[in-house]
Amino acid sequence: MSIKLPGSGTLPRRTHARAAFLTLTIVGLAALAAGCGASRMQSVARSSPTDGHGDLSEDAASAESRPGLGTSWGETRHSAIRPVAFERANPTTPTVVATLYYDDREGVEAMAGRLRGNRIAEAAFPVAGIGVTVSLRDGSGDNLPAVHAGPRDCVVGESGSRYVLHFRNRSDLLLEIVASVDGLDVWDGRPASYAKRGYLLRPRGELTIDGWRRSDVEVAAFRFGSVRDSYAARMGSARNVGVIGVAVFHERGANPGGARTEDEVCRRLTADPFPGSKYAQPPPGTRSDDWDRRR
Repeated sequence: MSIKLPGSGTLPRRTHARAAFLTLTIVGLAALAAGCGASRMQSVARSSPTDGHGDLSEDAASAESRPGLGTSWGETRHSAIRPVAFERANPTTPTVVATLYYDDREGVEAMAGRLRGNRIAEAAFPVAGIGVTVSLRDGSGDNLPAVHAGPRDCVVGESGSRYVLHFRNRSDLLLEIVASVDGLDVWDGRPASYAKRGYLLRPRGELTIDGWRRSDVEVAAFRFGSVRDSYAARMGSARNVGVIGVAVFHERGANPGGARTEDEVCRRLTADPFPGSKYAQPPPGTRSDDWDRRR
């Protein structure tokens, strides 16, 4: 499929390098099946959520009393993108999926106490052995502190602070990253699903997703705030506030051997160094009493 790439010569020098590989969008679902209609890359500038809370659903109204952090619709920031053709090996099944949780310090300590978590330093989390790491970074580019809480990784945020999602690819594969914040797709602000499209992460490259996409050139920054003022609550549902999802897809025709799947990781973790039975077994076709009869 032929896609026209908008020129980037008008981008400010400061963001030109980032736009070249950090925020490349993927063509729409039409790239995966012929005759499915126009590409989703017909970009439409998005407006901010309705101010005030007069129109909230029952679920969002319950957010009024919830403690802890959510992610709010922040200030507009420049973040240019351009469409790039990419065909998934499997249209709806990711190669791997990762989940991060976040809250303020008190909330993370509560989760760590319940799940017997261990505090760790500022962290970049590996995505199931695929060669990709993901981290939440503050406005200065530093990884936020985190805690391993049982099977969950929990990141400590601070109300009012801006953060970004940062990815590093240590493999030689071109990958598609579909991300969600508080259960909402970072691209269209609607309930997230694997069928939606995302951003390209180049081999040995890095990717920064710094907000809810408003247009081809702007995002609304991710900012920690109250659950009540979170973008999810203001859009009607705060049920999934506090979770960040990452789905990774590899390209059709690529060898995902370097991008190890959950099954491969499981095989290796359960490999038996001494798989033989306790005692020697007779060769195939030999009855157990043959030798006794010959004696």
